[in-house]
Amino acid sequence: MSETTSDAMLRIEGLSAGYGPATVLHGLSFSLAQGDSLALLGRNGAGKSTTIKAIMGLVRREAATLSFDGQAIGSLPPQKIARLGVGYVPEERRIFAELTVAENLEVGRRPARSDAPEWPEQRLYDLFPELHAMRDRRAGRMSGGEQQMLTIARTLAGNPRILLLDEPAEGLAPVVLDRIADTVATLRAEGLTLLIAEQSLGFAAEVASRCVVLESGQIAHSGDMAELAADSSLRDRLLSV
Repeated sequence: MSETTSDAMLRIEGLSAGYGPATVLHGLSFSLAQGDSLALLGRNGAGKSTTIKAIMGLVRREAATLSFDGQAIGSLPPQKIARLGVGYVPEERRIFAELTVAENLEVGRRPARSDAPEWPEQRLYDLFPELHAMRDRRAGRMSGGEQQMLTIARTLAGNPRILLLDEPAEGLAPVVLDRIADTVATLRAEGLTLLIAEQSLGFAAEVASRCVVLESGQIAHSGDMAELAADSSLRDRLLSV
């Protein structure tokens, strides 16, 4: 799905962001329409995770426009952005290690929204049967892949309208990676809007329809995900180490 200014759910114009005095992003502009799925790609240090964190208000940022569903969010703190329906799956996972799987899901629970898919507990367990089998297990005793499933499920428990995933494939075994890719593809099929910061081109190609490639904090390329995946010379120029 292509985006336009008028139908953009997430609209970003001139976004710059960084940490302390260091600026990492330099004037990014892109947008997502409802139901869109876009992958942020680029080499290590290109600014993918910083983009996600800037949208969520977790780093210093400034932008000509940063809006969600027509509402300016550039000055809002992370918790208020989340309450609007922006779900964030952090790279660090940040599960509550001493709480059980069921308790972690309850922590993420938010009221249902009329304009977003609803994710009650049983539906989350249908999406992740592995979690149902360990619903009484403390999250700190789970494997990394299981914790990644829990982090996604906990975010979905908030019934988000858009899901921001920061490096969801990072450090996962191939069999778990395939499982997470299938899950994200299911969410895409459900019509959930997705923005995915990802290092793995293969993973991104499975779950996203469009891509934005970053280089040194700027947009080096944007377009169709399948076209990038099929063009070896473009891939080598933009993504090879």
